[in-house]
Amino acid sequence: MTIPDLIKDFIDTNRERLKTPISGAFLLSFLIYNWRPIALLFISDASIEDKIVVINREYCNKWAILTPIMVALVYTILVPFCSAIIDFALVPGKKLRTHVIYLLKGDLLEKKIAIADNEFDLKNKLSGNKQIEDYLSQIKVLEESKEKIMVSHNVLAKDLSAQIDDLLKTVESSKKKEIDNKERYEIIASELRRLNKESNHIIKALSEMNKDDLTTLLMLYNKDVVLNSTNKQSIEVLRKLDLIMVSISGNIEVSPLGLSILISLDQIPNNRIK
Repeated sequence: MTIPDLIKDFIDTNRERLKTPISGAFLLSFLIYNWRPIALLFISDASIEDKIVVINREYCNKWAILTPIMVALVYTILVPFCSAIIDFALVPGKKLRTHVIYLLKGDLLEKKIAIADNEFDLKNKLSGNKQIEDYLSQIKVLEESKEKIMVSHNVLAKDLSAQIDDLLKTVESSKKKEIDNKERYEIIASELRRLNKESNHIIKALSEMNKDDLTTLLMLYNKDVVLNSTNKQSIEVLRKLDLIMVSISGNIEVSPLGLSILISLDQIPNNRIK
């Protein structure tokens, strides 16, 4: 077995001991201080006897052992103090670095919050714009329906007036011819007057209403209205035109006349009138 093998076995068997601070410091100091005899022992081509003689004469003295021991003791004792002093000196820098890190994290968090707020506002605006577009489309349809109904109601009013005149003439003629049909005549005349009054009222209401009033009337029927400055004015107009009424429970509901207008505008089916 060669000398390097012996040293390797020695190191392997004493590995745990070498891991202690003073053992490691002593070994390192010993190798550094006695590097020349060690180099002579392993590198020189002289015989082992000559190497031992030279090392014993030139390098073997008390300082070869005492110096590494003193260096190991000084290193083991002073290094913790030096580390503590260095750590203490680094405290302000570490605090400043930690403060800067948290400042950067806070700034990043604020930016993320701002981005999240902007995204939330964007979603709200997009949904609000879509709702506005839906209402605008509905208002446009109502306006087109109103124009068509106004034309048809003008024709209807003329036809109703002509029919009423014809019926009144017929009734007058029947009254003269058949005295026994007086009760029937009164019923027909009353119904004709009611139809004439309702027709005139519908035409008057349509002429005085605007698109906001029509929209509010439809929203009241669907019970989908929130009072604000705009529809409050429309509700007042609808109330004056007898198109809405207050129920026993205190809720605002569409009157029969209002339902007739919505049906004439094709906004609700005829079979939905209660």
